[in-house]
Parts: sequence; C-alpha cells; structure tokens
Amino acid sequence: MSKRLSRTESQELTRAKLIESATRLYLENGYVATSTDQVAEAAGFSRGALYSNFRSKEDLALAVLDAHTEEQFQEIAAVAADLPPERFTRFETWLTKSMGDRRWALFKSEVALSARANPELRQQLAARDQLARQALSVLLGHVEAESGNPLPAAPETLARAILALAKGIAIEGLVDDEVSPDWIIDLVKKGLPQ
Repeated sequence: MSKRLSRTESQELTRAKLIESATRLYLENGYVATSTDQVAEAAGFSRGALYSNFRSKEDLALAVLDAHTEEQFQEIAAVAADLPPERFTRFETWLTKSMGDRRWALFKSEVALSARANPELRQQLAARDQLARQALSVLLGHVEAESGNPLPAAPETLARAILALAKGIAIEGLVDDEVSPDWIIDLVKKGLPQ
C-alpha cells in the first residue's frame, strides 16, 4: 500500500504538474494563446486548483520562468566549475543553446510585452534579469581572475551585453531562420581572455 501524501506534498505535486503543463503549452502555443483553463485541463486539475497555487496567469508565467532560470543557473554553475580549457567550450555550448531555443525566446518576449501594462510583473522580470546578469558576471570574473588578463569591460557590463545580444539573436531568429548565434560566439571568444 502506498503512503498517502501530506497536504503539503500534494500541493507541491499539483504545483509542479501545473508548471510542467504550462511550460509545455506556452512553448508549443505561445503565452498569449494559452489560457489558464487550458493549463489546468492539461495538468488534469480544475481551474480552482490552478488559482489556489497561482494568483494569476502572470504568476504562473513567473513560476515557469523561475524553473527555466534555475536550470540555466545550474548550467552556468557547472561551466564555472570547469577548468579553464573546458570552461569556454561549455560556455559556448550553453550560449548556443540559450540563443537557439526560439520557443523560449518567444515565450519570454510575450511575457515581457505583457509586463508593459503591469508594473508588478515588470519589477519581477527585472529582478530575474538582474539575477541572470549576476550569475554570468561571476563566471566572467572567474575568467578574468584565472587568465590574469583584464576583460574588455567590467564583468557586469559584459554580462549585460552578452545577455542582451543573446536575447536579440533569439528574437531575430523568430522571423529569420538564417540567423545564427555563431558570430556572437566568435565575438565573445575574441573578447574574453583565454
């Protein structure tokens, strides 16, 4: 006989299933085109279950972004833990993957556009962007310290520039299949001390 889940465990499982379903639907159909009813139904729950876990569609979108960002932070941490020769190869792989996933670019763009009229969502997105810049900045600081050569700009400035370029390339890729992240990777390679 299986152990019965506690209320907290059951709620965590429900929340995880809702985030998983929302992620799949947002990436397949887009954020704007996906309703909370569709997410609840895909997860096998009622609309009430969704709203007992998330205050709004925007709150659910932030949870999806948080889960994705956590994966990216783990990848950046793994890159930072590598020894210098392997580190850049892993960084290149991470950057290519980040820029190449057009579904995530579209989802993030749609959420950002909806934040235009929602100051709370805009603040939440800005805070998440700041965390991503900090994580990349730390990695760039390691590169600078280990190489003994200065970066072309402060790690924080480079992190902002790299992430902005990555977002731009990903968005361009939504309308132009010929867009490739290769040139930005070459640019980063030339700019970072090896």
